[in-house]
Amino acid sequence: MIDQYSDGMIEAVVYQRAKLGNDCCGDDYYMVRTSEYFLCAVVDGLGSGREARRAATAATSVIEHNHHLSGQRIIDLCNTALVNKRGVVITIVKIDFKVQKIFYTNVGNTKFSLQMANGNVIRPIPTQGYLSGRKYPLVTQEYTYDNGTLFMVCSDGVSGKLDRELIEAVETSPQLVLTETISKCQPIKDDLTFIVGKL
Repeated sequence: MIDQYSDGMIEAVVYQRAKLGNDCCGDDYYMVRTSEYFLCAVVDGLGSGREARRAATAATSVIEHNHHLSGQRIIDLCNTALVNKRGVVITIVKIDFKVQKIFYTNVGNTKFSLQMANGNVIRPIPTQGYLSGRKYPLVTQEYTYDNGTLFMVCSDGVSGKLDRELIEAVETSPQLVLTETISKCQPIKDDLTFIVGKL
């Protein structure tokens, strides 16, 4: 499945597929654009299959109804919603157009990478753990961006090696980066969700 968004200020594309042999993907994602910000999130339900999907969609439902809040507050609300569910790992990226900053909040092994317009590469170390009701100390990192900055958010179905290949391909469009990366994600060993965007 491929989804895409473009409005002249930001371009983003998404690809998602299920683990081989499963009838549904245990990941979920959410994207929204307002006049003030763009928010995207990748949520990876623990394991795979229907129970993982149920946990992931519980979190994205919270995000959908609370995207105006900070990443930390959204994750707190997701954590509450996940009590007695399988649990998820999550990355939320909020891009504030007014201050030209990217805010990154994460729990678990979903990945986030930035290729800045000046060539600098940023790959924050994820916070260990997962959401299932237990409280975590959350930290939001922020980065100033310029036009031409590329960002990526993905579940662990995209390997670390492909992260590096993505970053080296920054001069191409998000669609081309996504297509090239997905073509190398064979065989399908895990659920996969991959968002690539350019500012």
